[in-house]
Amino acid sequence: MFATAKIISLKNPELQIAVYDTQSETSSAKPVLFFVHGLGLNSLFWKYAVQHLMNDFRCIAIDLPGHGESWQQRGNFSMSFFALVVRSIIEEMKLHDVTLVGHSMGGQISLIVALQMPAVVNRLVLVSSAGIETFTDDEAQKIIQGAEYLYKTPADVNHILSMYAPHFSMHADRVREMADDHILQSTERFSVYNELIIASIKGMLAEPVFKFLPELRQPVLVLYGENDRLIPNKWVHAMMTIQQVADTAKRQIVNSEARIIPLAGHYLPFEQPVALAENVQQFFSGTKS
Repeated sequence: MFATAKIISLKNPELQIAVYDTQSETSSAKPVLFFVHGLGLNSLFWKYAVQHLMNDFRCIAIDLPGHGESWQQRGNFSMSFFALVVRSIIEEMKLHDVTLVGHSMGGQISLIVALQMPAVVNRLVLVSSAGIETFTDDEAQKIIQGAEYLYKTPADVNHILSMYAPHFSMHADRVREMADDHILQSTERFSVYNELIIASIKGMLAEPVFKFLPELRQPVLVLYGENDRLIPNKWVHAMMTIQQVADTAKRQIVNSEARIIPLAGHYLPFEQPVALAENVQQFFSGTKS
């Protein structure tokens, strides 16, 4: 698994970001998987999947600003801001031939980075990704209003656990583990956590990437859990299915394949880490030059 986080100081933007890396100074070079977590999560979200991937890959994960060990690092929390952070870390670490793996909001961020760094990001894995589903202005406003209402007051531990529990088809015992960081931030750092959540949701809606999807030339693997309750957004697209979202991604992205993973919801890497690892390994083998 990951060793203790290394703090990398960036100049642009001027931030200190927690980075986890499975490669030690003495280990041999392996293909790079660079993991970008979703909203309100952190790098530990990937830990079960990394256990099944680290023998074959160098696995790197970061805590985005406002999250995990980088929670004190601030910014405007737009998708461009997060993408700049990811890009700067990749450049600072002098990485090349990178396979980006992004979950939910991290998928939307990874899409931007892949478009900006086509010579460095050679493959892209989108897991329960935002950025594929589109919204009208009225729908976007409804989502923002709903989020502002939902996060206007701190939630108690039982309420937070009840929010996460319906998203698990497998490994219900991991619900508390999944929710722990949310519990910590919502109960002890509510004001900054609220700022992060609302600003990031606004950022996702303000910077849609859908129209740029046909510009991607890297091989792209799209994975969604069959029981995803967050995508498509149930507040505004109650009749849309996850299969429709996956099919849209397949149509829009030239060199892509889309798969629906059984017995998994939005937090697929926590529920079905073996399935995720197997899909990533097959995808990498099939696109290796």
